[in-house]
Amino acid sequence: MISTLRPRDERREKPRSPGNGLMARIGDKLVEVIDLSVTGVKVVRGVHLGEGAVSFTLFRRIGASLELNQGVKVTGRVVRIDETSVAIDFLANSYALAKLVVWHASGQLGAAPHMVK
Repeated sequence: MISTLRPRDERREKPRSPGNGLMARIGDKLVEVIDLSVTGVKVVRGVHLGEGAVSFTLFRRIGASLELNQGVKVTGRVVRIDETSVAIDFLANSYALAKLVVWHASGQLGAAPHMVK
């Protein structure tokens, strides 16, 4: 089981779930999601992004297949770029994004996503 409890030295206000099974399409590149929370996402640094607003789509991956029909369009703001990752805060939440976050976190914890159907 994967825990989303924050360590004592964690600065984030919201817990993050590992990005296992999530991908992001930013421009024409498909990159892996490292982790996800209700306020943002961290992706593998596989795209060239500057600071500022960015539009992208999040997809769930089932095995080797992406759920292309279930992609969630997101607008965010690049808040940090380091050697291996890019951190993006969501600028606006939507029901589709909230549903994706709940489904994903529930799956990581092995719990049923009772908040959404």
